[in-house]
Amino acid sequence: MRSRRFLVPADSPAVLRKEPLVDLADCPPSGATAKQPQPDPLLDNVEGMALGGRAPHGRRVLYLVSDDNGSAAQTTRVYALAVRVRA
Repeated sequence: MRSRRFLVPADSPAVLRKEPLVDLADCPPSGATAKQPQPDPLLDNVEGMALGGRAPHGRRVLYLVSDDNGSAAQTTRVYALAVRVRA
């Protein structure tokens, strides 16, 4: 059995709020390319995310993933971003 870690205990009555952490349109492409024409190759169908460990300066690592949907015209990407998360 795998152990799971939660930001909030599974039985907690805590209410989580939705807050934008990053806008991929503001991120430089850093050499990323797209197989189909688009203004920013980073803008894609992001389908998964996970909050990771600590990064420098009190930030957390936010992982995002997009897949290629089985299409030769799309690219599977894993993003790792340093974000500030308010408690």
